[in-house]
Amino acid sequence: MAASQAIQARYGRRAGWLRYHMARTLDSVGAFAPLRRVAWNDVERLVFVCQGNICRSAYADARARLAGLRSVSFGLSARDGDCANSVALARAAARGVDLSAHRATSASAAPMRAGDLRIAMEPAQIRRLARLATAAPTTLLGLWATPPWPHLEDPYGLSPAYFDTCFDIIDSAVERIARLAPRARAQ
Repeated sequence: MAASQAIQARYGRRAGWLRYHMARTLDSVGAFAPLRRVAWNDVERLVFVCQGNICRSAYADARARLAGLRSVSFGLSARDGDCANSVALARAAARGVDLSAHRATSASAAPMRAGDLRIAMEPAQIRRLARLATAAPTTLLGLWATPPWPHLEDPYGLSPAYFDTCFDIIDSAVERIARLAPRARAQ
């Protein structure tokens, strides 16, 4: 496989490779330490956040629900009612996750409540979430993956191979979060 194809499959694109390595460097010097201090016993619902709520957060929400967790999702720039991306639908279905009923939710249409944990995909989204009026705790999804992956590039418009990489990372993180957040279990 050519180097450019390997980057596309693993990081989505060259900019994704750069953002990932910048985030790993920041993580290695402790910049994300506050995002790792989650009071898991207080978490009652997971709120997955990405850009458009049609790929990453939609998949993470569906995966969390399959794991028996209470969850919702929204996008910082989502258009309410948009369907999941067609490649996301296909790659999720190949993993046994059905996104056909998913409809995007915008940040303004996503009510937060006590016990929520906002889980973003990228460090830049953490900064945008901090500007919202809600004081819900926030973390990065990829910090909980094995190995940690603090920047999860948006797969929209990218290769199916990168969707698979992205969904692998989400699966790993959701699996770990399911063990850490006992009160988020659906009744």
